[in-house]
Amino acid sequence: YGAYPGTASWANGVKYQKPLAMFTCDMPSLCPFTLAGSGITTLHDLDGKRVGLGPKGSSIDSVFGVVFEEMGITPTITALQDGVIDAIVVQSPAPWPSLTELEATQTVSMIQMTDDELATIKKLYPFYSDSVIPAGTYKANADFEIKTLCQWSVGPGFRHGRFRRCFRAGRL
Repeated sequence: YGAYPGTASWANGVKYQKPLAMFTCDMPSLCPFTLAGSGITTLHDLDGKRVGLGPKGSSIDSVFGVVFEEMGITPTITALQDGVIDAIVVQSPAPWPSLTELEATQTVSMIQMTDDELATIKKLYPFYSDSVIPAGTYKANADFEIKTLCQWSVGPGFRHGRFRRCFRAGRL
């Protein structure tokens, strides 16, 4: 999303506006969760909490930094590898293997986003679409679906690097 206008942190101001090809990869869903008993049930409950958004500069870190600011939520953003967090927000096709693995040893609680929270995210990032994580995808949502948002992951190819060499060689 930030590649085209050059606003993504990794783009360093370069505008990537002339792709040679585009291909879809998957449809990851937003999935905030915490351990059961944390008392966290909505995004606004994350205010002042330690929240994992993955590696600095990742898509979910970039998106939710802006989302939290817009919603007036000021969590302490920490990486998962720091080891001490209250909640995590992932963007991945469901089921996310690491969450399934966590559920093998811990009781997890899904953080349900309200209609207003979902609308705020779509206003900030219009590429998101309404979606659901079906009931039974995780132990934590065994008997209810989770309203969420998803986006198509799109891979662009530009006239540089490996893609350019393959394009010229007629392999694409």
